[in-house]
Amino acid sequence: MSRIIRSVYSKQQEEQLKLNLQLQTQDEARTKMNWHEQKLVEKSLEVRKFEKMREKDYESFKEEQDKAEMLILDELSSIMYSKKELR
Repeated sequence: MSRIIRSVYSKQQEEQLKLNLQLQTQDEARTKMNWHEQKLVEKSLEVRKFEKMREKDYESFKEEQDKAEMLILDELSSIMYSKKELR
C-alpha cells in the first residue's frame, strides 16, 4: 500500500512540476511578447514622427514653389502690360 501512495504522490509531484514549468514558460513567452510589442509601438511612433516631418517639408517645398510661380506670373503679367502700353 505504501508503494501505491508513494507512486501516486510521485505522480502528483511530477504533474505539479510539469504545470510549474508550463506556467513559467508561458510567463517568459508573455514577457517576451510584451517587450516586442513595446518595441513595435516605439518604432511606430518614430515612423509617425518621420512621416509628419516629411509632410511639413513637402508643404514648405510646395509653398516655395507656389511663391516662385506667382513671381514668374507677376513678371509675365507686367511684361505683357508694358507691351500693350507701348502699342
